[in-house]
Amino acid sequence: MYNLVTSFLVYVGGMGCLWSIFWIFLVFDSPEKHPRIEEAELKYIQASLAGIGGKVRCYNNMISSRFKMLIQNVIQVWSLFEHRSGKL
Repeated sequence: MYNLVTSFLVYVGGMGCLWSIFWIFLVFDSPEKHPRIEEAELKYIQASLAGIGGKVRCYNNMISSRFKMLIQNVIQVWSLFEHRSGKL
């Protein structure tokens, strides 16, 4: 049973790493930076975004604040774990 669970977790982790590699190389910040987008498609995207301000919102600040919140939560969970176990 233990080997089955371990194998499953390794498989899921490997698939996550593989997905991350594809995501890094295939996703771009904006349509203007995408190398394989056609001019007509770019104009269509820009025209459809014109009704909502014309720009794709940048989520860098939101990501950094969410990452900061995640780190704070991890620290809180580990401190609670250490307190409950009585060991470091």
